[in-house]
Amino acid sequence: MTLAGKTVLAVVAVFLALASVGCETTRPQAVPDASPDLLAFLEVGLTTRDEVLQRLGRPSGSFEQGTFLTYRIGEDRTNAFFVVEAVMGESWYRTPYSLVLVFSTEGVLRKKNLVNVKDLPE
Repeated sequence: MTLAGKTVLAVVAVFLALASVGCETTRPQAVPDASPDLLAFLEVGLTTRDEVLQRLGRPSGSFEQGTFLTYRIGEDRTNAFFVVEAVMGESWYRTPYSLVLVFSTEGVLRKKNLVNVKDLPE
């Protein structure tokens, strides 16, 4: 095998090793703004869209004029939740949950679901 061929194989091996490490779903250490009670305020029939926006900030997704809001939710090693800021074009890497909220036309929470996206089939 030529030197160029060995170099290409070495580069591919390093790339594959780094890619496999990047796929781990490790939880970060304690996050300063994380709280085990972050989502406790969400009550179907009572919580308003405005209250959600005030407490959780800008959603990662908003559909049908805000009828559906989604948030990326992380969890640290202390089992506390935190909102993961969505960045355009960024993958869900290291984001274990998607919070899906459905509001009535009056802006009151109708349904909520915290989906474990790491358990979904690929």
